[in-house]
Amino acid sequence: MDHKGAATFNGVPGVPIVLSASALEKHLKRAAGVDRFDHYSDLVADAAARLGMNMAWREQAEYVFRLRNRVVHDDYPATQDEEKEIHDKAGEVLSNARDLLTSLV
Repeated sequence: MDHKGAATFNGVPGVPIVLSASALEKHLKRAAGVDRFDHYSDLVADAAARLGMNMAWREQAEYVFRLRNRVVHDDYPATQDEEKEIHDKAGEVLSNARDLLTSLV
C-alpha cells in the first residue's frame, strides 16, 4: 500500500497514532482501575464514570481509539494532520483527566 503523506515514525506509517493511543489507554486503565477490557468504548466508559469526564472528552478518547484501530487493523494510511489531531486529542483528554484527579485530592 502506498503511504505517501502518511504520518510516520522512522518511516513506519501510523506509529505516532499508535503511540498516542497507547499512552491514553495506559492512563485510562489506571483511572478506571482495570487491567483488561473487551472494547475501547468499555474502557472509556469506565474511566469516564470514575473521573466524571464529560461527553466531549469521551468522544475525543473514542475518536483516538477508532483511528488507532483503523491504522492497526485496516492498514489505514493516516495523514500527518490526523497524527497531529490524535496527539492533540489524546493530550487534551489526559490533561483534563489529570485536572479532575487533582481537584478530587
